[in-house]
Amino acid sequence: MNARGSMSTAAVSGRQNGFTMIEMLIVVAVISIVASIAVPNYFASRLSANEAAVIGTLRQISASQQMFRSTDHDDIDGDGQGEFGFMGELSGLRPLRDTNVELIPPILNPAFGEITATGATMRNGYVFRLFLPDAGGVGLAETDSNVALIDPRFSAEFFTCVAWPNAYGRSGQRTFFLCQTGTIMTTIDVRYSGEASGPAANAAMTGVTDGRIDTHELASGVVVGVDGNRWQEVQ
Repeated sequence: MNARGSMSTAAVSGRQNGFTMIEMLIVVAVISIVASIAVPNYFASRLSANEAAVIGTLRQISASQQMFRSTDHDDIDGDGQGEFGFMGELSGLRPLRDTNVELIPPILNPAFGEITATGATMRNGYVFRLFLPDAGGVGLAETDSNVALIDPRFSAEFFTCVAWPNAYGRSGQRTFFLCQTGTIMTTIDVRYSGEASGPAANAAMTGVTDGRIDTHELASGVVVGVDGNRWQEVQ
């Protein structure tokens, strides 16, 4: 075989054993295009899944509160009317305010009772904080110092719970609000993010000031909530 034939055979063999630079660039470009489509869709799906889980959790909290109150687990003033409880009480990890013993069996998953120093608990990439009213109707978070300040008369009628992303845009986007009526509200404007910057106890309420939660009036339509944001009911 002559030298020219040998070179031609080597070139063909080289093409069979690897990619050309142009082919590699095409592959990289295709991968980049696929990633640019898939990655945003993945994150959007994860945010939607987190938000759906949060709505389900709030419904569970609402049902648990109604059960807790109706069975009189807390009746501090002895008037025969049960009161709403903190998550630690409902989950059996904090002693009941009435009897000072844990609820057995618990109504909520014990994971809800893992409360931080600011009265918050974390689930599905969201921060949850539940509030009960003091004697002035002001919503107090679930901290050790606040437990003794909860008013039995007001806590028999009112509670609120807020849930917002632990990292806005990465773990969720919408903020949620639940109150004693069982109605779940969500913001369409605000971007709460992280445990230190959550919504107020009465964020989606109207007609109350100074942190009070003793109302059944919720923001809707053109009426904004106490936090100055628009809220709408979750269907």
